[in-house]
Amino acid sequence: MRARNGLTAGALFLIAALVGFSAGRKARSGVTPPDTGVASRAWNHGSKRIAYVLPNEGPYYDLKWAGAQAELLRLGYEPQKYTAGGYKNIKAQLDIMDDLIQKKVGGIILHAVDQAALAAAVDRAAAAGIPVIAENVAAGTASVAGSVQLANYQNGYELAMSLVNAIGGKGKIAALVGPPGLEASDSMWQGAKDYFAHWPGVEIVRVEYLQANAPDALTRTEAILAAHEDLAGIYTWFVQNGIGAAQALKARGYRPGQVAIVAKDIDSQGEQLLRDGWISALLVGEPVTMGRTSARLIDGLVRGSKIQTSVLLHNELVTARTIDHIDRTGFEVQRKDKP
Repeated sequence: MRARNGLTAGALFLIAALVGFSAGRKARSGVTPPDTGVASRAWNHGSKRIAYVLPNEGPYYDLKWAGAQAELLRLGYEPQKYTAGGYKNIKAQLDIMDDLIQKKVGGIILHAVDQAALAAAVDRAAAAGIPVIAENVAAGTASVAGSVQLANYQNGYELAMSLVNAIGGKGKIAALVGPPGLEASDSMWQGAKDYFAHWPGVEIVRVEYLQANAPDALTRTEAILAAHEDLAGIYTWFVQNGIGAAQALKARGYRPGQVAIVAKDIDSQGEQLLRDGWISALLVGEPVTMGRTSARLIDGLVRGSKIQTSVLLHNELVTARTIDHIDRTGFEVQRKDKP
């Protein structure tokens, strides 16, 4: 990894503090207590079926489901998984929600494909006495019963800090941001841009919006490299896009670390690329913890317990030096998480 102007990681983080960002991170538990909330209404307790509604299939969603399923089973519920098949499939997720309302399930944990488009469905569920937990993507309605979210703006800011550190504070960078209009990735990118703005030597030469898809990321990165052979770094919103970017660098004969890559979340392939130097840093999420937390929250709502109704989870930045020293229980399925 390069440090062209001799700035150390410590110096860059000191400068980051001076420009006004306080990371405010919490250690590995990853949970920041929000303002006190309570279960403020009685929900329909007629069914033990809890629906876990996801936007897509893939390793990240499988890990969330593993955490939720194991915890719901432990708590005595009947967990059921549904997926819309992609962030573009708004109608498919709306149809799922309407079907679950008709079936009078006991509760819904919803990772929405679109914050605004699913608001009316959340309203209909609440009117039917079904609590909905908004997970990963906020719901655009006050009818949501609870929320389990990531610190998306902070995540983007921290990824940008890591990328600036890796390129020594100056150079051309590109960004593979995420699906157009997705609140989570847009908030991350806003945080990243706000940090990059403090560095006049950092030039953003290309911004691409795309799904979490390694082949697409490879194709986009190849086009970027063709136009900017002296690219210094690549910001990616998700590990699959970081993998695709690394594959493009390999195919064009770059050396590990010659172009720094940062990404959110982790899988086995991304971890190996991190260890081999192709990826500079990963912001490790806790999908198993997220699913487990949502399960506990909806259980509290159904039981009418006095509980926190909003939970914010923080990710942990890792490099090849630190990957062996992190708590993996939040993002790897443990024996207790297997049904």
